[in-house]
Amino acid sequence: MAEPRNREASAKRTESTTERSAKLAYSVKEALELVGLSRTSLYAAIGAKELRAVKHHKKTLILAEDLRAWLEKLPEMTSLPRE
Repeated sequence: MAEPRNREASAKRTESTTERSAKLAYSVKEALELVGLSRTSLYAAIGAKELRAVKHHKKTLILAEDLRAWLEKLPEMTSLPRE
């Protein structure tokens, strides 16, 4: 009986650790890796004020919530592009 409790406690600790370690902000490089876009495309969105970026000294950061909101606002694809 003690074994299932240990598993539950372990699962809760893992979930809690994952929640705490979730990134609040990404560097431009990390954001590019996450969304699979070019650096030019990302900076174009920032320049057009479609995507918010913040600065910490010389480092440009994109808040996780801003990145998600920007992605959710992108238009839906209505048809497949012709090849």
